[in-house]
Amino acid sequence: MDAIRNGNFTSSKIVALTSMAKDQKSPGAPFHKYIAQKNMERRLKRSLNKDIDAPPTNWGTLCENHVHELLGLEYKYCSKETKSHPTVEYWKGSPDHIHIHQESHLDAVVDIKCPHTLESFCQLVDGWNKNGIEGIRDNHRDGETYYWQLVSNACITGLKYAELIVYCPYQAELEAIKKAAEGDPRFYRIFYSDDKQLPYLVEGGQYKNLNIFRFIVPPEDKIFLHRRVELAGKDLITVTQPQPELVCN
Repeated sequence: MDAIRNGNFTSSKIVALTSMAKDQKSPGAPFHKYIAQKNMERRLKRSLNKDIDAPPTNWGTLCENHVHELLGLEYKYCSKETKSHPTVEYWKGSPDHIHIHQESHLDAVVDIKCPHTLESFCQLVDGWNKNGIEGIRDNHRDGETYYWQLVSNACITGLKYAELIVYCPYQAELEAIKKAAEGDPRFYRIFYSDDKQLPYLVEGGQYKNLNIFRFIVPPEDKIFLHRRVELAGKDLITVTQPQPELVCN
């Protein structure tokens, strides 16, 4: 999957292409930096990023697998599949799920977030309760990243709706999550952690463990992002195979 994403714009980082310069019209510095990084990958023929054994990443991986078990059969798991935009070949995305509504046109692209801190979880849920997806964009440091990731995947899949699923386990669920971590060195710390070292909710509190936030992706945002991706694509390089060096005897 990584080989397909290398050198291409991906939904998880696409927010960089939406940045604005001081004139609030032309692209900002993150736009140009992201293009430069993708061109580096094209020259390197590999990702700039290393596989990092980060606690938030490992926690998210474990919890997302658990969430998959909680969701109904109408949710199609597809996070290990990289999809391409139907007309822009250098635009890629990997939705976590597609929520399929039988006999309707209400299918939604889905992304799951399992925050590593309770504060982050509360900010997402409180933001939604305050003002829907706009509240999340305003209330969480990664709100814009999450929003444009969903917009991007909605463009790639051609879907009208998006769902942001925010999850934090109840304490009673920690045993199953730890059990899933057993034997995998990536999850060593989680498996041997005390409950108090992990984020969890107390049942009966104001927050519930599984929160599904559904919204219509604004058509104007789809159009804006599509234009930005195509604009950025003009500066992507095409790398040819290097010619072998001649050796003189």
